[in-house]
Amino acid sequence: MKHTPLSRIIRYPDAPFLEIRLTISSERSYEMHAHPTLSIGFMLEGETIFATPKGSFTLSPGALAIIEPNVQHTCNPLPQTKRSYVMVYLDASYCANIQKMLFRDTQILLPLKSPLIFHQRLYN
Repeated sequence: MKHTPLSRIIRYPDAPFLEIRLTISSERSYEMHAHPTLSIGFMLEGETIFATPKGSFTLSPGALAIIEPNVQHTCNPLPQTKRSYVMVYLDASYCANIQKMLFRDTQILLPLKSPLIFHQRLYN
C-alpha cells in the first residue's frame, strides 16, 4: 500500500486570527510565495531548505522558522525525501496589536532579527 501524505487545516471559530496547517510525510515543493500573515513553521521530521531574501537555511526537527508577513520564501524538502511540519498562521494586525500593548509606541509589526529560532522550550 502506498503511503500518502496528510495535510490538514485547523481553524477555531473563537480564534479567527489563527490558522494551523499540519502536513505529514510530504515531498511537495513550493514556488517562491508570501503570506499576509506572521507564519511560524515547526519541523517535526525530515529536513527542508528554507529560503528567504535573508538567506537559505536547512531546517530539521526542533527548528522554528518565522516568516514575517509578505516576505517571499520557499520551504522545500531535500531531493527524494519527505518531511513533516506544522505551520501556524497569525493575522498580522492581531500580532501588531499585541506588540502595541507591550511596546506602546509601535504601529507596525516589528521586524525580526533572524527568521530562525533554535529554542527547545519554545519549540515544545
